Amino acid sequence: MKTSSMTTSSGKTAGQQTGRQQAPPNIEAQVGRSKRAFAIVLALGLSSAGLYLLLFLFSDTLVALSAETRKGKWFYALVPLLIALVFSFVHGAFTGRFWDFLGLKAKK
Repeated sequence: MKTSSMTTSSGKTAGQQTGRQQAPPNIEAQVGRSKRAFAIVLALGLSSAGLYLLLFLFSDTLVALSAETRKGKWFYALVPLLIALVFSFVHGAFTGRFWDFLGLKAKK
């Protein structure tokens, strides 16, 4: 069975002119998005790990702040709440992007 291919004036087919096969545009777009998605996941993961490292390094300071709270300085009680809020935001963003990157979605 004979197949026909489009040739140009130089006698080469369209794929041979550039020296490589042309990928469909949607595949190239998906590769670009996956690289960007991976970079975001990596940045959020490193941020989350960095926050845990900071929490570990400054644990003595946080214990001292809680002792000050017991002495009547109530505004130091806001420090753990703010830390929990920041952890929740960063770790939640990381977890959501991580599962999206892997292609796992919740049932609707």
